[in-house]
Amino acid sequence: MFANFTEETCTGTGDTLTLLGATTGNIAFSQSFSDGDVVSCSVIDADGINKASGIYTYNASPNTFTRADSWSWDGTSAVDKPLTNILLSNGTHTIVCVPLSQGLSTTPDLAKKWIMNSSGYSTPDNWDGSGGTPRVMLADNCMYLGIKIDRFVKISSLVISVITADIAATVSVAGIYSVGNDSKPGKLLASASIDVSTTGIKEVSLATPIMLPAGQYYTAFASNASPSILSVKIGSIFETSYANTLTIPRLLHPSEVLLSGWSTLPSMPNPTIFNNNYTVMVAWR
Repeated sequence: MFANFTEETCTGTGDTLTLLGATTGNIAFSQSFSDGDVVSCSVIDADGINKASGIYTYNASPNTFTRADSWSWDGTSAVDKPLTNILLSNGTHTIVCVPLSQGLSTTPDLAKKWIMNSSGYSTPDNWDGSGGTPRVMLADNCMYLGIKIDRFVKISSLVISVITADIAATVSVAGIYSVGNDSKPGKLLASASIDVSTTGIKEVSLATPIMLPAGQYYTAFASNASPSILSVKIGSIFETSYANTLTIPRLLHPSEVLLSGWSTLPSMPNPTIFNNNYTVMVAWR
């Protein structure tokens, strides 16, 4: 979200910034936004060197922002989609509500390929509807799929369609990752445990909704059993990946074997298999 002339001073070195009040002639965030709003922000460090931008979550009480940097500058180099928030100094910083470059459509003159069924489940812009074969999961494998989003999108839940259930499954998790500097999955942005012991469309709300700027990401899915799944259906059509429409070359279908006893998706992905080709598995709304 964006609001004009909204700017404050703040303190904080890590993930939380405490707002101190509007700068001269500007408006406080509390007057522009409500609790839980996701806001496009840029922060200028008190040291005048470090800078960061991202989609931050506004907390009305105690008047703070929870950071999620999508870009940072340390005085020497810029980092796009950093794995962690850049460390700020102990001084008083300036935080400004600004439209971020990542939020601008990457295909402003093209018709949108946004796919949504009657229940409102959305899929990325590089997915198109075509006949698809359900993916039989390999137990204890995390499978990633490169996706493209061409506008800001708020994601409140993750969705899969379980075609063949596996009652042996005790852990199954879907998620969304940023793209790392090596073009492989980077920072885990959101995840949700999903029951695959019965068939049907399974939707799980995120503990905290996320707002993603336009750009490249990965979806991920892993299970400790072998259900057969797809992304949600649109009538009799399944979504499959048109991954070659991504605008930057990278490994689009990587996967990795997870350690025995895993319970969450990897916080530091390390895919080692790159010759997979599989259908879309995760959607959202």
